[in-house]
Amino acid sequence: MPGLKQQAEELIDRLIAAYNAHDAEAFANCFADDAVVYEHPNFPTQVNKPEFLEYYAKLFKEFPHNRTERLYRAVIDNRVIDHERVMRTPESKPFEVLTIYEVRDGFIQRVDFVRNSDAAWKA
Repeated sequence: MPGLKQQAEELIDRLIAAYNAHDAEAFANCFADDAVVYEHPNFPTQVNKPEFLEYYAKLFKEFPHNRTERLYRAVIDNRVIDHERVMRTPESKPFEVLTIYEVRDGFIQRVDFVRNSDAAWKA
């Protein structure tokens, strides 16, 4: 049976694959029902799985070329910290984000985003 670190890392790999495939349902299914996404340091932006599904379905429709690539990863117990580069459109300037995922019981429970201050990241 995989350890806690491996389970967390595999879940985040599935999340990123769903994100890059624009599969909002598979993406949302990586989250616990009561998960919360925060803009660092503590500003909640989505607070449950239906909100994730709605937000990312809209984002994927609005930006059909949207993709992310991992630049660096660190894993500490049940936390996966990824430094990512996001591209909304082929013409747009990419932006970077530091994403801290907290995994519990096989689902993402909390996400903290630290973003470029000048990034146009919202859908």
